[in-house]
Amino acid sequence: MSGISPATSVIDVGVLGSINEDTIEQADGRIDHGLGGVLFTACALGYLGAGSVRVWLLAKAHDGLVPRLRERLSQVPGLRLDGLIGIPQPGYRCHITYGANGEKSEVLHGGVEPLTPAELAPFLPRLQALVVNFITGFEITSNDLATVRRSVNGPVFMDLHSLTLGREADGTRFPDPSVDVTQWLAAADVVQMNEAEARILGAPVETVGSGNCCASSLLTWAEGLLDHGPRAIVITRGAAGSVAAWRNEEGVIVHERQPAHRVNCVEILDTTGCGDVFLAAMTAAQVQGLGLSTAMERANRAAACNCQISGIDELNRLPLK
Repeated sequence: MSGISPATSVIDVGVLGSINEDTIEQADGRIDHGLGGVLFTACALGYLGAGSVRVWLLAKAHDGLVPRLRERLSQVPGLRLDGLIGIPQPGYRCHITYGANGEKSEVLHGGVEPLTPAELAPFLPRLQALVVNFITGFEITSNDLATVRRSVNGPVFMDLHSLTLGREADGTRFPDPSVDVTQWLAAADVVQMNEAEARILGAPVETVGSGNCCASSLLTWAEGLLDHGPRAIVITRGAAGSVAAWRNEEGVIVHERQPAHRVNCVEILDTTGCGDVFLAAMTAAQVQGLGLSTAMERANRAAACNCQISGIDELNRLPLK
């Protein structure tokens, strides 16, 4: 799958998602506090766009947080905050805990009303691509996203992420295999998920066999999702790299496998935001006209680099290629 052919020197890309105030407990006992969520994708896209991408952040934040965000994000290249909507209610607060074996638990507090087509309307006509990152799963309704999709003159990149999770009364997130994502798939051109999310949605679980066997099963499963509308399904697999099933211009389904970019384990500081950065890097490459294979290679490299830095303030260290 080739990337879009930009008609102008600067490409306008919207990034829609939730801003979280994160508390992160690492397996080694470290506790970090910071802003995260969709900011990982928006900021990474600004840096990786290298002046050729203008990023429109489409999100809501508490009125008291908006001025701090404008000041803190002022150095991110090409990032526009015109679409940052101030609200009187507190935003989302997320408590993430990593276990010794890499397992992750998440508790999400707060609630923000979904974005509406009316709120997004001033920005949609200018967009040549839209990125929808379901940080919480509550960013926009499926009907409203379908309406928004018709107003965007370009591809839609989507990370299903928390659409695969339910939420208990105390905020604890849990895998929700009952979720029907077909309505969401129809609104996107390129859909991203990680391997755990794919399993929640019904991808086969390999009990025997090699990593290649597992990849083959994932790709076969991903092919079926293409029938719901996307041109590509991309599945990230951490240290095993990423795979994709996509239709080429002739309508033939193609499988793509990209190995992970290797990093020294002792240099891994924080895996938070790796999927969000992968999404940003893949989008940047695609809107700059590069094919999916190259886009996934760059995304693997950027996600690996993100493990070696901490928080959104260090995303300027991401590799451009």
